Order: sequence, then C-alpha cells, then structure tokens
Amino acid sequence: MGAAAFFHVEPPQDARNAWTGALFVINARGEPLEFAYNRVELLSGLLWRPGDRDPAAARRLAASLFEEVTLEPRMLFCLAGSAAAEAVNGEGQFQISIPVGRVGGAEGERVQTLDREGHPVETSVAWPAPLPEGADKLFQRLAQRGLLLEPFHRAERGLREVYGAAPDEEA
Repeated sequence: MGAAAFFHVEPPQDARNAWTGALFVINARGEPLEFAYNRVELLSGLLWRPGDRDPAAARRLAASLFEEVTLEPRMLFCLAGSAAAEAVNGEGQFQISIPVGRVGGAEGERVQTLDREGHPVETSVAWPAPLPEGADKLFQRLAQRGLLLEPFHRAERGLREVYGAAPDEEA
C-alpha cells in the first residue's frame, strides 16, 4: 500500500531566526516508519523582502529532509496555508514527484478524521490532480483511520522532543 509523509514547519520561537521542520513518514496503519528533522537559520528579517523569508526557510528544510529519508512515500501532506504547503506548491518552489495534499483548507474533498486529541472532526484535503491508482487507496485508508491531521501533532511533538519546548510551553 505504501507510506505517507507529513511535512511540518515551525517558525522561529526566539531571536535566533531558526525554523525547525520535520518529515514524518507513516504506513497506512499510522505506524511511524521514519522521522527526519532539521533546523535552518536565516539572516535577519531586515534583509529579506516581505513574504520571502518563511517560504525560503520551508524550502530549505524540505530539501534537507527529503535527502535524509530513505523511504519513498506515495504522497505528502501539508497543512493548508502553512509555510510547508507554500514550499511544495508545485509552482517552482520545491519540486517533488509525489502528490501533495493540503489538509484543512477551505477547498477540497471533505473527509472525517481525528484532531490532535483524537476527537472526530471534518476537514478537507485538496490535491492538485487526481490521485494515481494505488495512492487513492492509501489516502482512503488514512482517512478511515483518522490519520490526516493527527500525524502533524506527532511531528510537532517530535520537534519539541528534539529542540525543546516552545517558550510559552516551558514553565
């Protein structure tokens, strides 16, 4: 059936200008297969054009994370409207050859899934094109098992484990 990857990016939590990112790969049962993570630091925000900094950080993270994973996932999920989704938008930012689903936006197929606490919620998933045969079965299995939002939470927790809690979570 294959594996699915979830790309999550966290903006800087302090003055170091360090973005953190994770590529979390799971199987159709939700079992973790790989977890790649990295951090990139960019020059001061004063040197960047407005709107260029977040996508640049996410693009650099995506490039480094895809180099690290050994499995080739059948699809990639990003949260709609996130820097991660903008980095792999198919418009020259970071080109990948697998379908990219944007989860939680205003458009797309409406599906039931689980939120970060495990409660049922309805969300949407938008694909740029119809899924290839086989990938559609993986997507349906993930949706049935509530694995469209929850893996982002695990990726976020993994980043917290590696890099420490966000400043507002310490105390």
